[in-house]
Amino acid sequence: MRIVFRFIMVIICTILIACSDERDTTSKEETVEYELEKKGNIKLEGAQPMFGKFKEHFEISKDESYLFFADRMLDQLFVFDSVGRHVSVIGERNKGPKGLVELSDFTVKDNNEVVIYDAAQRFLKTFDLSGKIINSVNFLQTSPISAFELAWYNDKIITSVVENKFVENPQNSKLVGLFNTDGKLDSLFGKHDPFTTDNNNFSIKSVISIDKERGVLYTNLKKSPFVQIYDMQTFERISYLGIETNNFRIPEKEIYMGLSIPEINKRSENVSSIVGIFTTECCVIQHMQVLTKEWFETVDFSKKENILILYNKETLEFIKEMPVDYILGTVSNNKLYFIEDLDPDNYTVGVYELVKSKK
Repeated sequence: MRIVFRFIMVIICTILIACSDERDTTSKEETVEYELEKKGNIKLEGAQPMFGKFKEHFEISKDESYLFFADRMLDQLFVFDSVGRHVSVIGERNKGPKGLVELSDFTVKDNNEVVIYDAAQRFLKTFDLSGKIINSVNFLQTSPISAFELAWYNDKIITSVVENKFVENPQNSKLVGLFNTDGKLDSLFGKHDPFTTDNNNFSIKSVISIDKERGVLYTNLKKSPFVQIYDMQTFERISYLGIETNNFRIPEKEIYMGLSIPEINKRSENVSSIVGIFTTECCVIQHMQVLTKEWFETVDFSKKENILILYNKETLEFIKEMPVDYILGTVSNNKLYFIEDLDPDNYTVGVYELVKSKK
């Protein structure tokens, strides 16, 4: 009798523990399935002799009239219209008023002005579509903070950050910084996900995305499968979601500061990285890449494995893990823009939508 009782208690405890894990958002009920449906192509024209190698992710203006690509070799921004015609080049490779030494990241304002973070000079520079400089302000020149991704929200510059004093222990650092247009720090909030420090997967960089209609911010540490959601009015965390999907992989050996670059690369082979987080009407989308050995040998973007992880935007339930053939460049107005051809002579963006499965 005692054996039966103990067996029943073990089962009950197991169920209670499973139900109490706030991060396990796997649906226990039948969920709607989604698939990608292609809507068209955009082939970039007129820039082949000019650009070097675009970064994987790009941005689209709010009205979808312009596409903005950061060139990681030239540290300039290339602008194209919605059908791929070249419009302008923003920034110059120098230290002058329009100069950019290290185009770390950029964000596009609702009026199509572009704010660029030059990490080498520690400036925020604002340009119009023609490339005319509008404003230049000091940014983080005396602040003990490092910034990564930029976003624009309610006349504030939002960045993923790490406090420099916590670089070796990022789980103790604030996560997001709000800055005024003069580059001055307004406030810091959030905490870094401790997942990576517990799983041989050291990382300090986060990706961010803002749902302006809902007034919430999504943030994801690059080496963690988990998403944090913050209310942009209270700056309080309102949700923490995610699961370790079948393709999510952590390093077998610990990665930490102090290792040589070749050793870090070796230990990072076949390890997962969340390189983007996006939202549509239906879904929260993580763009995950698996860093293959071929990627480290060739630095060819196409050698990475690309996977989308979908969560229901309303219920936050896990929907599916979706391997894809191309790099997800950005998401705008429910359209997913994939880079289908990286060749400068035939640079092509495919436009897709997530639709309910017809199965």
